[in-house]
Amino acid sequence: MHEDVIRFLRGVPPFQFLPRPRLRTLAFGTQVAFIPVGEALESTTEDGMPVLHVVVKGGIAVENASAGLDGTAQGGETLGPGSVFGWPFGRAGAVPVTDQAENRDQLTAWAASDALCYLLPVRTVADALEDRPDLRELLAPGFGPALLDLGVSALARRSGLTWQGGRPWQTVTAGEAMPAGFAAAPVHVSLHEAARLMTERQRSAIVLLDDGGKAAGILTDRDFRSRVVAGGADHALPASALMSAPVLCVQAGTPCPDVMLLMAGRNIHHVVVVEGDEPVGVLSSHDLMVLRGVSPTALAERIGAASTLTELVEAAPRADALAAGLLGEGARAATLSATLPDLHDRMTARLFELGIAALGAPPCPWCFVVFGAAARREAWFRHRQWNGLVVGDAPDTHGADGCDADSGGAGMDDHVAAYFGTLARFVRDGLRALGFAPCPQGRMAATPGWTLTVAGWRDRFLRLAGAECGGTQTAGAADMPLPARLGMFDVRPVCGDAALGLRVATVADAALADAVRAGVCWPMAAGQTGQAERAGQAGRGGTPRAELLAGAHVMAAGHGVQPPATLARLDALAEELAARGGTTERMHAEVLHDARRACEYLLLRAAHAEFARHGMGDGANESGPDESGGDESNEDAGDGVPMAGDFAAPALAATGPGTPAGLDGLALRRVREMLRALDGVPGPCKAAQPHRREDGANAVAAGHAPVAPVAPVAPSRQGGRT
Repeated sequence: MHEDVIRFLRGVPPFQFLPRPRLRTLAFGTQVAFIPVGEALESTTEDGMPVLHVVVKGGIAVENASAGLDGTAQGGETLGPGSVFGWPFGRAGAVPVTDQAENRDQLTAWAASDALCYLLPVRTVADALEDRPDLRELLAPGFGPALLDLGVSALARRSGLTWQGGRPWQTVTAGEAMPAGFAAAPVHVSLHEAARLMTERQRSAIVLLDDGGKAAGILTDRDFRSRVVAGGADHALPASALMSAPVLCVQAGTPCPDVMLLMAGRNIHHVVVVEGDEPVGVLSSHDLMVLRGVSPTALAERIGAASTLTELVEAAPRADALAAGLLGEGARAATLSATLPDLHDRMTARLFELGIAALGAPPCPWCFVVFGAAARREAWFRHRQWNGLVVGDAPDTHGADGCDADSGGAGMDDHVAAYFGTLARFVRDGLRALGFAPCPQGRMAATPGWTLTVAGWRDRFLRLAGAECGGTQTAGAADMPLPARLGMFDVRPVCGDAALGLRVATVADAALADAVRAGVCWPMAAGQTGQAERAGQAGRGGTPRAELLAGAHVMAAGHGVQPPATLARLDALAEELAARGGTTERMHAEVLHDARRACEYLLLRAAHAEFARHGMGDGANESGPDESGGDESNEDAGDGVPMAGDFAAPALAATGPGTPAGLDGLALRRVREMLRALDGVPGPCKAAQPHRREDGANAVAAGHAPVAPVAPVAPSRQGGRT
């Protein structure tokens, strides 16, 4: 019997992370209880000892399984095999078991079907986890940092893409990755001597040191080619005359992903690794590329240097390869969102540059914007197109004589409409060649009605928001599935005149906020399965990810977070509540922090599932579902994919429905808790709203900028970034 208990607990978090001797100790103190259907569970044994329940077979209905951080009930659910409940301690700190009688009496649980449970003494479990606060946290309510860390690590282990020695690349430091030895010399050394030292040490760069031994500058192979050989500089000149200064230095303990982002953001290829102020080595983008197989810096340069569509097509699959590598290394959402959408943006911007070079200068300012997951920087693989164009320098004829959102953009003369129509079709076809499939519903800039002035977009968003906000339920609103309708209010400028795009983003945010304050039901219904007829119905039917994304969007409406990333929205809301200083507000802020971690886990989980289903392939599947298309529930298909490997019980992998769901099952259960807990957090109607400016100047920074933001393509120039 003890071996059966050990075998089962090895698939149940947090016990699956304990060594066998501790599992044996737990097994010897475990009791087995059979609970007939309908019978209530006791929170203590006959001798009054509090116990932890582990469901082995059947289902247990728990009334307050989703108790909030204050212990109040938030609803209930039925717990299946592998579920653990009855832990009397919270994440904030342990409370003596003897003081928990009142709380234990609040637990109402009964057998939803004939059930078998293991009863583990709480004190024995607490002793087994005494030196593992991260594992104790898994038993407490909420989605804590430990659950996110362990979940992300388990996702990464499934891919098998690791650094030498089995360590994820994400954990490797600059000091570990840099080559042994480096070239260094005083700043007054001649260019000739500097080149000789680089050749002798077989290095691509030399660090120039000041009198105190600190890095004063750097010279690279590229500097010698461009400034000495091509520039005809005198070889006798001191190296300080041509060195790059100041030089970027990173501490030896800096993680390689951070170094990668610094290089990409400053468009450099070498950093000096230091310990304190003392240089100890040089790390290059090539070193990182060799270490992890794909260099985002090199890929960004390759995209920018592409002179033909063919060259872009050759580079595009590497972005998906980079995404797969980052996921496999355990990269977090911030790194993925800062790196991969930036590469997608660069491809799009380069297509516009190629198109403008062929067509001539645009007749007026413009901005290319994206919607939905791409706007939120949550589309990490190549995805379906969902975009539009904003054009300026046209009369603002909003109102009775305004721009008809379905007419192709009244207010633009024929020349402007023809120019941008041709350019948009060129970009649409180019993106398709790069692996970004066209939207089957035609929600793209190349489609009439999707190139509009700011006034035209304002009218479009009023229609989408509903009659309560001054719009009308016409084609393009009522016939759009609710999740796509909500996703339209996620707007982010990609290239062109960013001010135009931010104006449209601000207009969209304001229209949604007005709709929410007016009591319109459809925004929250957009996170549920179904169409418009469900807008006023209670109950949840969508995937957890869809509900969290929709909930965060609605709660943050009017806050002007840009880019409109879900995690940034939750951060902004939590910061606002915490700043008020009240106990209730701090408690609600903690719920939002938990919701953020839950959302990050679901985003990473869905990305892993997407890669498992499709691989890198040729990009977005033109025959499958898409976020802007018809059946919006399919957009979250990855939420329902069962995760194997580190998530399930290894000893019970073939036992069918009774198999414990493992770490992934625990994470999804906590996600459901967060969804119920969010119901108690005040929405935008109760939150203070910042003053909105149409130019987007009051947009809240989302916490992560692109690696190197794609500069707007100047309307007055035919090519090149400004």
